[in-house]
Order: sequence, then structure tokens, then C-alpha cells
Amino acid sequence: MTTWNKAALLATFDEDQRRRLTYPLLQREATPYIIRHRDEANGVNFITYSHLNADNADDVIRGEIAFFTALGQHFEWKLYAHDQPSDLQARLVAQGFSIEDEEAIVVLPLAEAPPALYDLGGVDVRRLTDPDDLEALVTIESAVWGEDESAHVQHLSAELRAAPDLLSIYAAYVDGKPACCGWVRFAPGSAFAGLWGGSTVAAYRGRGLYRAVVAARAREARDRGITFLNVDASAMSRPILERLGFQTITHSWPCVYRPGASSST
Repeated sequence: MTTWNKAALLATFDEDQRRRLTYPLLQREATPYIIRHRDEANGVNFITYSHLNADNADDVIRGEIAFFTALGQHFEWKLYAHDQPSDLQARLVAQGFSIEDEEAIVVLPLAEAPPALYDLGGVDVRRLTDPDDLEALVTIESAVWGEDESAHVQHLSAELRAAPDLLSIYAAYVDGKPACCGWVRFAPGSAFAGLWGGSTVAAYRGRGLYRAVVAARAREARDRGITFLNVDASAMSRPILERLGFQTITHSWPCVYRPGASSST
């Protein structure tokens, strides 16, 4: 029986995953209006939460642009459909942000998970535990995205080395070849485990590899006593996740600013 409705899930998600969450290797900074996380050395910078209104939004946006521009850094403003003011996306665009593809934020209370969630379906899924041996991840990610993903994998490697209890990386293999990967992040005191990645090499799609990698991560989260799984789901993965019991609670858009971007204000 479903005990969590959409409004309750959204409120819990906002508090846990946007206001309170911390990340290994990233510095958390809070102002009265936003919460930002940044790693200046690696150029990983993003805003996870904002508390704005129509009177102060433009000034706060300009302030964040000035902050990161002074550092010579690009940054992402993670915008959610319920963020205020209601025209926040248009305000970000007007000040030079580019809007990337829409994502569905899907959440599953593990107490309500169907047995199918944990079924590997006979797929060979392995956990990658050595930060210095993530070549399978480079192979998969580079094939999926069509460019060298070594730098991204190096960041994951550093994260795994710094906090091995908070990051688990999995890969699915077909005939001994790496074909799909995904990782799960945990955080101290958090009721959520976030599923990330979920990339499958095109030649191996349609074989249940993505579902198997979800299952492996869900098993670990269950065994660790996690209450919720959450995913920023693409249009491709959302139907699969919803069939496994995930509920869409809102939508989000990565809004990216790069110094030198033009502004209409």
C-alpha cells in the first residue's frame, strides 16, 4: 500500500537532497538565497537550492554570475519546476544561461519496492572498487557520449578514493566486455541514495542491462537501510524506472552559465 504521496515525497526530497546534502570533495556554501557546492580545482560548481521571489531573483542571479566569473569558473544552476518565482527559468535565460534537457525527478520508497526491483535477470554485474582501475567506466562512458570521458572518470576515481563508503560504482558485462555502468551515492545522515549514470553502449541496449545495474544498486541501498532511491531520469530511463515503482515528483533543468555568455539584460 502506498503511504507516501507526491507532496510528501517532494517536501522530503527538497529538505534532504537540496537543502542539507553535502558532497565529498565539494565545498558547501549557503547564503540567505541559495546553496552552492563547488570544487574550484576541478571546475565542478553547482547550485542545488534557491529561495527567491520576483523582487530579488534578478539581483541574486547577477550576484552568482559575478561570484563565479571572478573565479573564472562556469557553473550549473539546477532549476526545479516548483522553484520560485515561477518565471525563474526565463530570468536565467535572460542573463545568459543555457538550458539543458529536462529531467524527471523520480523517487521510490524502498518499503514499497516491488520484488522486480532487485532482480539482476542473470546479467553479469560487478562492483568496481579500485579507484585506480576504472577503465571499464571510461570505455562505456566514452562510447555512449562519443567523446573522451577520462576527466569525468578521474573525478569519480578521486571521489571513490576520498569517500569509499559513500560511492559505489557498478558495471554490467556481456561476454566479458563492459557494456553498461552506473553509480550510487550515499551521504551521512541522508535517507536517500541517488542513482547516477545508467549509461549503456548502443550495441547492447534492449538486453536488460540498465535494469540490472539499477537492481545491483537498489540491493546495496536496501541492505544499508536506505529509505528512498532517487534518480534524475532522462526520457529514455524514466519509463523503465516507473515500471519498477518510481514516482515522478517534479522536473528539473540543468541551467549552465559560462563566463562570457551574452545577456539580454
